[in-house]
Amino acid sequence: MMQKFNKIALCAAFLGFSLSTQAQHQPHAGCSVGVLDGAIIKNRMLENRRALAAGEISIQRSPNSITYIPLNITSVANTSGVGHATYDNIFAMVCDLNADYLDQDIQFYIKDSVRFRRNNDMYNNATSLNSTIYMSTNKRDSCLNIYISETVNNQAASFYNPNPAADFIFMMKRMADGSSNTCTHEVGHFFTLPHTFYGWEDRDYHVLYQNQNAPSTIAGQAVERVVRTGSNANCATAADGFCDTEADYISSRWPCPYVGQNGFIARDPLGVTTDPDEDLYMSYFFDACVTTFSPEQKTAITADVASRGWSNLAAPNISGPISAANATAIAPINNQVLFVNGNNSITLQWNPVQNAIGYQIVLERFLLGSSVGIVINTVVYNTTSYTFNSSILPVPSGAVIHDYRWTIRPFNNYQLCNGSSPQFTFKTTSTPVSVDENSAENGLNLTVFPNPNSGNQINLSVLVAKDAFANINLYSAEGKLVLNQRKVALVAGGNNLSFDASELANGVYFIQLQTELGSANQRFVIQR
Repeated sequence: MMQKFNKIALCAAFLGFSLSTQAQHQPHAGCSVGVLDGAIIKNRMLENRRALAAGEISIQRSPNSITYIPLNITSVANTSGVGHATYDNIFAMVCDLNADYLDQDIQFYIKDSVRFRRNNDMYNNATSLNSTIYMSTNKRDSCLNIYISETVNNQAASFYNPNPAADFIFMMKRMADGSSNTCTHEVGHFFTLPHTFYGWEDRDYHVLYQNQNAPSTIAGQAVERVVRTGSNANCATAADGFCDTEADYISSRWPCPYVGQNGFIARDPLGVTTDPDEDLYMSYFFDACVTTFSPEQKTAITADVASRGWSNLAAPNISGPISAANATAIAPINNQVLFVNGNNSITLQWNPVQNAIGYQIVLERFLLGSSVGIVINTVVYNTTSYTFNSSILPVPSGAVIHDYRWTIRPFNNYQLCNGSSPQFTFKTTSTPVSVDENSAENGLNLTVFPNPNSGNQINLSVLVAKDAFANINLYSAEGKLVLNQRKVALVAGGNNLSFDASELANGVYFIQLQTELGSANQRFVIQR
């Protein structure tokens, strides 16, 4: 758990809420919701329970209906732009969240798009007063607001701030990747679930009371007894307030099953040994142990959704499945060779994927068949192309050729769990060649004539060893695709092709021929 800020009158006056002091002894990265914030969460849960019993709120829904809850996700880097969460991690976090809440008929989707912001306070310490003010004043209404940042100087834990003017979740960047149940746990707090060990935050039974009965109260809270019925039962009010979650005094990370320490198992105030539920998301047992919410916890979640007025939120536009496996690219593909000089631009183009509104683009450089780093990892909306300046790519020296592979990952704001497309390949060179080095031995040769060209027609002489189909691409010196001919039939032997060049301006161009035999490239000049 991380240590949150102390009560500060200035902040209370500014934001209209009190700020609570959180844990100081937490030897693990977990959740920093402590006793004071837990009290706010629990009181809201108890009020929802009362309102539900009084008929003031209703959790009745149509069979098999889904409540869709919008997420406002904000990734915060430092002022230099360092430290942003990647789309891969954000999408994985939401996918994991949806899997964990699916059996409650609750699903989450990204509202509009992920926001990327810069703020040194959050990047350095998300628990600072300035960070709290920043997150509290940059929320979106009618959304579950989640902030993600490095918090480099306070790597303690993620947390939910339940104060009414805050009501946001903060996720440490290293936990916001779907690899842990942290987000599921924090969203549980958002929906009024205390820790199963509520009251024991920052207190270790096996340090304080080993081989003793637990006290009747801890941190000012009644200690939950094991018994569930009769006059000694207090499960409906003590600890987390749920009788179908067993008494739990384990407030630090533990493996499952719980077997105590040094032969001693925690005992309740009446001397009865405890047997906590290791599978509950709101416990602190290892991520490999936790898999569920209890029925009473699920009822509390649904009641809070109803109390917030979110039961009937409009569903996102979900028009059908998305298949990344069928995604196809237009250019550059099939090891097309692109001329780069550090100043020209390169455009990636692909065919639209049904039901997608956006695409994640990942471009990697490869060396000897292995990736040597991701060059681009970004997202575009409502387009099927992405143009970037070649200055972000190293310029090959001499006759060296660099290899690149790129993929697209189609998505919409709800369907984020799709895989990526097959890899599409291209090469870069800074030394244009008339014929690709491999084309002759593959039985493929290309000549452009005349060169330079002062007329309005491009003439190609193509020699192929056998019948083939070719894709022909013409690029400007800046890397812009200016002509594309697909499935041009070639016969074994010599072929003469011509294309209209009347609308091409004077300058340097590169023509590429792609066939199943290989590819060939040639540089030529239009000079009228």
